[in-house]
Amino acid sequence: MRSEDLKYMLPDIPDEISDRMRNDIEDCIANKAGIHKTKNNSKILRVAAALAAVLVAGSTVYAANYAIKLKTEKEGNYGINVDIVTEGTTENLSDMKAQSEYKAFDYNFGAKPDGMDEYLNAGGKLNDNTDPDRYFSPMLVHIDKSVDFDELRLGHVVDNRDVVVAGIPGTRVEFSDGRVWYYMLYEDKNAVLVAMTGSALSDEDFEIIMSGFEIEVTDEVLTAEEAFKWSDYVEAESEYNIGYDYGDVDIPSYPIADLSNLKNLNESADISNSAVTEDGKELGAGSLSVKVTDVKAYDDFSVLEDKEMLGYQPQWLKSLDEDGKLKQNTIYAYKAGDGINELDEVIDEVKVDEKLVYATLEFTNTSDETLYDVWFTAEIEFLRENKDSYNLSRGFEQFRFEGLDDFAYALYEYAARDDSSMLYWDVHNEYFKNYIPEIKAGETVTVNVAYLLNEDVLPYVVMVVNDTDYGYNINGNNAWFDLRNKIEIVE
Repeated sequence: MRSEDLKYMLPDIPDEISDRMRNDIEDCIANKAGIHKTKNNSKILRVAAALAAVLVAGSTVYAANYAIKLKTEKEGNYGINVDIVTEGTTENLSDMKAQSEYKAFDYNFGAKPDGMDEYLNAGGKLNDNTDPDRYFSPMLVHIDKSVDFDELRLGHVVDNRDVVVAGIPGTRVEFSDGRVWYYMLYEDKNAVLVAMTGSALSDEDFEIIMSGFEIEVTDEVLTAEEAFKWSDYVEAESEYNIGYDYGDVDIPSYPIADLSNLKNLNESADISNSAVTEDGKELGAGSLSVKVTDVKAYDDFSVLEDKEMLGYQPQWLKSLDEDGKLKQNTIYAYKAGDGINELDEVIDEVKVDEKLVYATLEFTNTSDETLYDVWFTAEIEFLRENKDSYNLSRGFEQFRFEGLDDFAYALYEYAARDDSSMLYWDVHNEYFKNYIPEIKAGETVTVNVAYLLNEDVLPYVVMVVNDTDYGYNINGNNAWFDLRNKIEIVE
């Protein structure tokens, strides 16, 4: 899917299975850039060292009498190319090209628009808790070459213009789905700031943020391989933005015998976990069990008691009408355009009521030692049973629009998006991450989790708890629970 749903309150995932998280393009690029947290939870971005107005070679100082700037050219109806070009002489620029070490940067926000603050669990990004489309997500990329820069190709562009904001030159790019990205050139830092913003972030908001955006050079030295370079960004982003060959996606089919591994309500199953004992030892499998004791569907959020946790899902709040009831959702099926001469096109739509699915899980410590930092996750998948096989999918849109010619992807008017994301849990650590702080030996802890789904998917819902096999099929290695036709609808 080309549109970006930036969900920063995602469940936490241990290192050994962290690659299970579905990454959007920002995450792919940010991970390659080597973003990491300092002790005070600020973001460090690995970009180029600040270059002064002179270049030093041995004991001789050479004037760097050149300039770099961003240049954009239109391609087709909806495409643009963004290039970094040099002006003036290029004497001694080979010194830049041969650069093998870079300095990492720290940044902070000296000014924030009213109503915006940093995400609790994703420092370095601003959002508005009342509007999911009002966000600012920055990324710094260092310029790795002095000549022959690669061009960035962007598609699905409906508007672009050169800007100067807080004295920083750049270009503003608006995409057909409402996102606005800024490419701001920090020539003295030899870096480009890529600022990904939502459709509700105004030009005034952006100017306020840029007026206080501060970059600090750190002492951390990065090799050319470690640093995230403009050429890396161009390679990843050009391919992503121009278009994706969706092709004909076959829904996976598995032997019907697998379904014998499904547990029913109130049946217990052993699960994998990364909890530790008081002396730091991991007991692993055989120390924790789980069962699902209850699951209901509601047309409002009255059952959600952890209001602070709910506050981290502003898109959910937008699904409520003036009476506090969930709205009817419209799901749009899209045909993909090439992004250059054609935009994506709506070819079908479905209207369906939204439901809050609320499940109660019981986690029991079956070991003889107290467990700390007990990670958990409960993901929803959709199962369609056939005569001799079954289909399993993390997204219901494959079932809903199966057989529709030219179907590429679906977008949703409101927050219920038929995916497997657990975005509410009422037991967590101090950072609101999905960890049970402590379970004593033999003790049981009850956790309530919630999902926002569309009503027509309820007959197909299954749940997997602490999945370690990527949810490919219903095997005996994980705790799978059959919730089909067991979700009670509360009127």
